[in-house]
Amino acid sequence: MRTALEVQKTIGRVARPDLVLARNGVDYPMDEDELRWHLQYFDVPL
Repeated sequence: MRTALEVQKTIGRVARPDLVLARNGVDYPMDEDELRWHLQYFDVPL
């Protein structure tokens, strides 16, 4: 999740209020189905 946060900030230039933050500091904030939906939206192969 730390890498995902850096990608959001550095590559995506996501504004601080819109960042998807880790749950409990290290866990992904989405369940697997929601994460797959987001990846498919951007045509990322699963």
